Amino acid sequence: APQVVYQGIRHHVRQVAGRGQDHVMRLCTHLVDRCTGGLPHLPDVLQRLRVRILDRREDHLAAPEQAFLRMFVSALLAARNRVIERHPNTTFIGLHVANRPENLDEVSSWLDTYPNLHVEIGARLGELGRQPRRARKFFEDHADRVLFGTDASPNGTTVPQQDLEPEMFRCYFRFLETVDEYFDYSPAPTPPQGRWKIYGIGLPDEILKKIYHDNAARILGLPLA
Repeated sequence: APQVVYQGIRHHVRQVAGRGQDHVMRLCTHLVDRCTGGLPHLPDVLQRLRVRILDRREDHLAAPEQAFLRMFVSALLAARNRVIERHPNTTFIGLHVANRPENLDEVSSWLDTYPNLHVEIGARLGELGRQPRRARKFFEDHADRVLFGTDASPNGTTVPQQDLEPEMFRCYFRFLETVDEYFDYSPAPTPPQGRWKIYGIGLPDEILKKIYHDNAARILGLPLA
């Protein structure tokens, strides 16, 4: 089984970062620029493999066959970053805090290295809210590069933190806008991504405005509020 997993990871790394796909990326970027005015590309390489970080116990219990070793995560993220580097004219939005919310120092280094990379925070309150001081500094340092997101859909009834209901949004607003302590990151009776509480980071209005609206509007070529 380990050999099968290893071969699968190697195949996926080639899919993510193989130079043979560069012409496809360039063509897609050209077509998007012409047809939409330049919509961004949103890579989510870990979700495709459903990589589960080892401290997310509920994820492992729900789908133990999808649990991959942490050692493979760095290889996949490095593969994605090579693509970002090779396509500086394409705007990338790294979903789920660029798939590395538990290591904001590393995400910060990527944002410093790749000016065409942005991140969004969907479904990652559990990781961000456990490190409120570091998370606040991350939002302050990269206020122009972080977008609001939820990873939610109207059909998310089985996963309450992704169901587009008011209680879900209250968790995000409470994290971003208050300095409340030790509260739930999800309205689910059983927290879906680990049994811990989170802490608010109390961002100022000027940063909240960028995260909620202005950063996305600028990327999409829409008027700023």
